[in-house]
Amino acid sequence: MFTGVFEHEIKHDPEPEDEGTVRVNARIFGGDDEILTCTRKSSVDEFINGERNECQSKLDLDYFLNLSGISDYDIAHAMHHLVRYVAKITSSESDGYSPGCALQVTLDLIFYDEPQTLEDVQVSRGHKIKHDPEPEDAGTVRVNARIFDQDHHSSFTTLSFADEFINGDECGSRLDLINFLREAGMSDHEVLYAMYKLIPYVAQVTSSKSNGYSRGCALEVWLDLLLLEPRSYQL
Repeated sequence: MFTGVFEHEIKHDPEPEDEGTVRVNARIFGGDDEILTCTRKSSVDEFINGERNECQSKLDLDYFLNLSGISDYDIAHAMHHLVRYVAKITSSESDGYSPGCALQVTLDLIFYDEPQTLEDVQVSRGHKIKHDPEPEDAGTVRVNARIFDQDHHSSFTTLSFADEFINGDECGSRLDLINFLREAGMSDHEVLYAMYKLIPYVAQVTSSKSNGYSRGCALEVWLDLLLLEPRSYQL
């Protein structure tokens, strides 16, 4: 499991050769003190619109991530959100960006060890994509969490933008969901295991074009947790 953290800086008076370019600084943080880095530069238009096998910067970043031991799925997920991040900045005038600027983007990938599989918690997931949602629901994900054990059945629903839910460690919906799971008597390790199963699932659905998902869709996800051992509820 990993978290992607994006930061950027816009240079409004760059050197002539840097006008209209994006410089990507990718850094990988793992379980030890070593930090792997890779920096590449290309034109903004090529980086956003060029195919991955045609843009040299994308090819180099793919190769760097692959050599670092990252799976093909995680590479596709990271690159998908990186390109969208660059496109969002360069298409917005709120940051003062213009075609004559130079953009510098930092992508930090922070990896965590996969939690140990738990025998007393069973997780199932499902989803539904709404292709013609209400305007205010476009780009959102609604998570319906349900907890079952022998004596109780509790539920909780959160709503947030999909990008925020996937990438934002301080996302209010994620924090509310974590609090719900804790109040249901789940241990910190069990909560981590449930979130490990949920967040990559949402990322996979929203990064795949094969299921017809696009940024204008609304996603509804079900997270069902069957607790095989009795819990002490605070709900």
